[in-house]
Amino acid sequence: MLKSIIFFTLLGLSVSNFSKEWNQNIEQTKVIFSAKKFQVKVKGAFSDVKVHTNFNSNDLENSYVNVKIRVKSISTGKKWRDKKILKKNFFHQEKHKFIQLTSSKIKKKENGEIWLLANITIKGITKKIEMPLEVIENEKRITINSSFKIKRKDFKIGDGSLGMSKTAKISVEFIGTNK
Repeated sequence: MLKSIIFFTLLGLSVSNFSKEWNQNIEQTKVIFSAKKFQVKVKGAFSDVKVHTNFNSNDLENSYVNVKIRVKSISTGKKWRDKKILKKNFFHQEKHKFIQLTSSKIKKKENGEIWLLANITIKGITKKIEMPLEVIENEKRITINSSFKIKRKDFKIGDGSLGMSKTAKISVEFIGTNK
């Protein structure tokens, strides 16, 4: 009887350890982007970012990372530019309120690198992407960093704008703590 109680207690602890969702530190979580226009780098960030993840490097098969970004929370440091970026030929914020990333698989490559396979939706257009993850984790805290590029035209971002680069670089930093 005692063995059964110990077994089920340990099983419950191990299952809960693998399936816990991390509590997002909103102040430290960042999504930053950059693109070039006429060889001048334009940088910006989104301030309203929600990340849901139960990432566990010991259980990648059951781990996920999902992100929802409020488009209107964009800031480039120039209000006139922010207003322009929210319009139809960029993010069309009136019609598309959010950018979403939904993981489909997290895998570790032979060289030890961790990659997230996901669907990203911008302006109602969904594309599959692969992005590298740099993960630092312990029982109480996790940091997930990623840097990747998207093709602007895949999502019709900046249609008709002269001098814009073909890609935009996205950098994400998620900080989470145990709930």
